Amino acid sequence: MLSGASNAFAAMFDVQRGTDNVGGRAITRHKCLLAMDKQHEHGHKYAVSSGMWYPVNIGLFVTGSYDHHINVWDTNTTQVVMDFKMSGKMYRTAMSPLATSHMLIAARTEDVQVHLCDIASGAFAHTLSGHRDGVMTVEWSTSSEWVLLIGGCDGAMRSLNQK
Repeated sequence: MLSGASNAFAAMFDVQRGTDNVGGRAITRHKCLLAMDKQHEHGHKYAVSSGMWYPVNIGLFVTGSYDHHINVWDTNTTQVVMDFKMSGKMYRTAMSPLATSHMLIAARTEDVQVHLCDIASGAFAHTLSGHRDGVMTVEWSTSSEWVLLIGGCDGAMRSLNQK
């Protein structure tokens, strides 16, 4: 499991095996396998608001932060292999669990747009607009790798086909 924290700490935990039980098995603690904090060479400087595994290969994972960066990490070396500088605080990142023909990260920042970052090229692929009052969430469809669902503060839900 990937975890982010308000103190800029990002960590990876082994959730398959607990280290000890607390409160008569009601709570299980898990071993921290890897941690990156502000002192890490490529660590985030502010709160880590989003963390996710690359869906096709767990050799990569993605973190988003209030420091305006999305980092793509190599799991084995704990080095950042790609860094996307965003226009504002990162609130949410999402990748399609079905994608075989694209490597897009949908990013929700503090502005009213959704940004698509392409891991394959290292560039911004698109900026999506349409919600007047900001974006609350972004999720890729579980039935099509090209459909992105965006929920706005204006109460509207938009479904966009990115192909």
